[in-house]
Order: sequence, then C-alpha cells, then structure tokens
Amino acid sequence: MIQALRSHIVPAIEDLRKDVEDMVRTQNAELYSTLWNKITMTLKVLEMIQSQVNQGDIEPAQILAGNI
Repeated sequence: MIQALRSHIVPAIEDLRKDVEDMVRTQNAELYSTLWNKITMTLKVLEMIQSQVNQGDIEPAQILAGNI
C-alpha cells in the first residue's frame, strides 16, 4: 500500500519541483535582463561624469552638491 502511494506521489512531487525550478529560472532571467539594462545606463552616466571630472570640466564638489 505504502509502495503504491509512493510510486504515485514521488513522480508528482518531482514534476512539481521541476515546474517550480523552471518558473524561478525564467523569473530570474527576466529580472536579470531588466536590472542589467538599468545598471548599464547608470554605468554609462557614471563613466561620462568621470570623464568630465578627469578632464577638469567638473569639480567633484559640484557633483556632491548636485550642481551638475
């Protein structure tokens, strides 16, 4: 009796686990894509600011004061 229940329940639980893993993997990929796009934009802005600071066009104090 127990073996019969186990033979039905174990495959169902394994299927559920696979479905949950697939769902989490898909959501992680979507989240990664969304965040990476935003991080990329932020990094580009920071690189532009760094370039202007290195050229002397902007003083670091201006950035900290929000005057750029």
